Amino acid sequence: PLLKSQLPLSEDPYDMLDRRQAAVETARLCWERDFDAAVDQLRRAQADKTLNANKYRAPSLEKWIAQLSAWVKKKGPLPEENVLVKLSHKGLREGVNKNKTAPEHPAYEAFDRLIGQLADLNIDSVFLMHAARDIDRRFRQAKHRRAQMGFDDLLTMLQKALQSSGGRQLAAIIRTQYPAVLIDEFQDTDPVQYDIFKRVYLDQPETGLLMIGDPKQAIYAFRGADIHTYLAARKDTGNRHYTLGKNYRSTEALVASVNRIFSAAAEHPQGAFLFENQIPFHNVGVQGGKGNWVVEGKILNGLHIWQLPQTEPVKKTGEDGYIGQMAQSAASEIVRLLNLAQLQPPQAGFQASDGGSLQPLRPADIAILVRNQTEARAIRHALDARRVRTVYLSDKDSVFDCDEAKSLLLLLRACAEPEQERLLKAALATPVLGLPLARLDQFNQDELAWEAEVEGFRKYQRVWQLQGILPMLRMLLGDFDVPARLLASADGERSITNLLHLAEMLQTAAVDLDGEHALIRWLAEQIEQPGSSADEQILRLESDEDLVRVITIYKSKGLEYPLVFLPF
Repeated sequence: PLLKSQLPLSEDPYDMLDRRQAAVETARLCWERDFDAAVDQLRRAQADKTLNANKYRAPSLEKWIAQLSAWVKKKGPLPEENVLVKLSHKGLREGVNKNKTAPEHPAYEAFDRLIGQLADLNIDSVFLMHAARDIDRRFRQAKHRRAQMGFDDLLTMLQKALQSSGGRQLAAIIRTQYPAVLIDEFQDTDPVQYDIFKRVYLDQPETGLLMIGDPKQAIYAFRGADIHTYLAARKDTGNRHYTLGKNYRSTEALVASVNRIFSAAAEHPQGAFLFENQIPFHNVGVQGGKGNWVVEGKILNGLHIWQLPQTEPVKKTGEDGYIGQMAQSAASEIVRLLNLAQLQPPQAGFQASDGGSLQPLRPADIAILVRNQTEARAIRHALDARRVRTVYLSDKDSVFDCDEAKSLLLLLRACAEPEQERLLKAALATPVLGLPLARLDQFNQDELAWEAEVEGFRKYQRVWQLQGILPMLRMLLGDFDVPARLLASADGERSITNLLHLAEMLQTAAVDLDGEHALIRWLAEQIEQPGSSADEQILRLESDEDLVRVITIYKSKGLEYPLVFLPF
């Protein structure tokens, strides 16, 4: 994205840096000329309650003054941004108590000027653009030297060829070979791709260009969508637009709820999707037969919105934070519905539109959509406390980022060098083995017990060398009764799945590596940089049982699940 930004030719980042340093130095000299007097005024204003005690607490003020002193007298770093604001003339005026006059001094006004100058010199973004362009130039040069091309190069080279003098002839050749084009998920098309299709097909005789997409999804940048490309295509195609008039996936109640909400939003000056009338909302019908959501004998609406009761702002995290409160509320409602479903006759479930028996709600019918691991952890913890089992599905989490990978690394190091006391003790203390503290302490007191463990890990070393990593790990985990112990714990299935997954990947990697230490280095590198999106690294589903699904919005929109919660 930075490479698409237009950096004004007059804005040199190093010149901006010089101007920024000059502005900072000018402000510093202003403070230096009368530092003690400026600071004394601040202290007096705080002591005589001219300044609001909540905004200017004595300990905080002293910390700010310490930052000022280091900057002014020792030419240390510029104080933090909030210090500049608090001690500026404007900030002091806004921070005084009623009927009080803020202290005045040229140094405070110097901060007003400096804050404005720093805002005008948006140096961070300019340096990022400068670096991005330099990296792009070097990357292109490296590819040229190696005679290499990537997928993006194929697109940009075709675009340049179509823009050249022979572009019309090239477009005609492409149309002759492929007279009709159907582009599914068009909302994910980027500007380069659309420019190619436009030059080759748009408004050309005896050709077909069908762009199929969901304009509502075009606003999802996190999925790779490009709203401006979609809007350009909509404008270029005039009134040749066709909309699917029926929803085939959702219930009549849900479709009616969505129609009502977005129809009201469409009356807003900016439209339902914040682009005025460029993306209109169309009410849609529904293909019948999807049934109804019934609780305690009543057919419920398809969409329910909860409002968190509050009398003051709520923090996002923490014991009483927003995430925790919503997780507890959602978990309690899920438990209530599942309990109703288990009654005889069931009191929560799904019923066909034409009547018939009620199909009771099952845990696997429920999906909870979250943004990240923090939200997933909160709702899973709340459900676990209520004895409702869940499974977390994400397309981004690497198995090398889990605690089991770190424990496995310590175990492998001990198996490779069992005589190393430090390595062996670290392995025995891993959560995977789960040895009690009394047993670990025994190794420090009882030499025979310690030697027994050393000999045990020598045995694992021999098995590893003679039979391979997988047989060794199976023996080690079995000797310490790891599977049985983990299965008895709340999140044990997840841990076992991770261990088995890691063992398989170690076995695969061992084929191309020479010796135990090479495999240990490989595992350490994977743990240090677990960001790979390779399919084999993504966390596996621990169970196919009847569990509540916790899923990231990046993996699923929830359409395949009968009942969906979005608690956060």
